[in-house]
Amino acid sequence: MKTVVTLTSWKNRIKYLHDFLFVFFKTQLEKPDIFYIWLSIDEFPNKEKDLDDKLVKFISDHNINLMWLNGNDTVFKRWNVYPKHLNDIVISIDDDRVYPFDLISDAKQVKSGTIQNLMYLEKERYYL
Repeated sequence: MKTVVTLTSWKNRIKYLHDFLFVFFKTQLEKPDIFYIWLSIDEFPNKEKDLDDKLVKFISDHNINLMWLNGNDTVFKRWNVYPKHLNDIVISIDDDRVYPFDLISDAKQVKSGTIQNLMYLEKERYYL
């Protein structure tokens, strides 16, 4: 079972994405096995050429999967990850939030834990 993190971004927040990724990767106790970023070709028609060089380098250095879709369905872009990872732990995050350092390790506990763990996480921390 792999741990997969997925997020979507858009043109109004893309300038902050590098900083978000840097903090996320730096602060997590456990790193994800797979990380996806979903972007719209409509917003970035030249794909990587429309992105900041620093962001492109970070994506490459951390083996992040940059995924391109037509249209901009905001959060719905990220749902494409689920059919690929039916038996994995998939954590959907936003690039405008700060996450606890144990997000990934807690998600692993929930996947193999009890409904009580899930209820605690939903009430106190974040949604999976």
